[in-house]
This record gives sequence, structure tokens and C-alpha cells, in this order.
Amino acid sequence: PRNYRRKTSPVDKESLRCAIADYNRNGISYNDSAKKFGVSPATLQRHVLGIVSDRMNQGRDSKVFTDAQEIEIRDYLLRLSDKYHGLTRLVLAQKAYQLASANQLVMPTGWEQHRRAGVDWVYGFMRRHQTLSVRKPSQLSCARRDNFTPEFVYRMFDNIEEVLRKYPAITAAHIFNMDETAVSIVPVSEH
Repeated sequence: PRNYRRKTSPVDKESLRCAIADYNRNGISYNDSAKKFGVSPATLQRHVLGIVSDRMNQGRDSKVFTDAQEIEIRDYLLRLSDKYHGLTRLVLAQKAYQLASANQLVMPTGWEQHRRAGVDWVYGFMRRHQTLSVRKPSQLSCARRDNFTPEFVYRMFDNIEEVLRKYPAITAAHIFNMDETAVSIVPVSEH
């Protein structure tokens, strides 16, 4: 959860290991062995029975992506933004799931069920990378007034030139000039 505060102290791994060994060796009850080493009887029982899996242990400190991978994602989002193509939180969540799935990373089961990253991951990612922001696009008239500058035009042509260099199969026949009549160029929110 976004603002999770742990209510219990973490289990001391050494105490838990000793309690498991004591339980297995002496055949005493979970309660007696747990009390002797200061661990919860329920925790001891879960570990003795092998109910605790790696996925269940995936807690607050576990991360799906490494710091380097998150920086790559952030840089990719910034490059998209430079080309005037931002993503919604929902699309970010879907892309994060696709990336984790393609790289066969261990991820929470909720990601696999919904085929996207969870809301908590998205908010955490945005908090970890504060250079990113989510904004609603302004109306076309404001965009025209504020952005139609020589620098804007040069940047757009630089973007087109970069795409043409990257994909030589695109020719002049594939490029169209259109006016806005019945064509919306302001992205519409999916919510």
C-alpha cells in the first residue's frame, strides 16, 4: 500500500531458525517452541509446514525492477514526452507489466491477474522519479498560443528527421499534412 506502516516488528531470522530446529528436534508444541525463542506460534507453524513461499515473502522491500531498469523506464517516458506523446497511468501500468513479463521478472500475482502493474507500483514509481508528472492536456487553442514558436517548429522537424533516419522505409508518400477539421489532436483521457 502507498502509505503502509508496519504494525509488528519483523521476525528475527536467527530466532525463527532456532525455534524451527527446536520444534523438529524435541517434538514440543508450536506454542512452547515459539515462546522459548520469542516468535509468533503462527509464524513458526507457517514456516515448519512450508506454507511460506517466495511470493508470499515478497514484501515492502522487494522490487520488480532494478534501479537501473527503473531509470531506463523513466528516460523512455521522458523521450516520449519530448516527442509530445505522454502516457496515462493506466498505460504506464500496462507497459510495466509487459516489460516485467518479457524479461521474466518475479512480479506480484495481481500484476499477472490484471495484466498490468498495480496502482501502488505506479504511485511509488512516480514518487521515486519526481522528474515525471501526470498532467491533463490543455485545449488546442492554448497549445497553439503557447507552443507555436520557432523553437517548437524546429523541434518538431528534428523529431520527424530522427524518425525518418531511424526508419528508412518511411518515404514522403507516407507523410500527410492535415488540418484539424473533425480530427482531434488533443489526447482524450481514458477515465
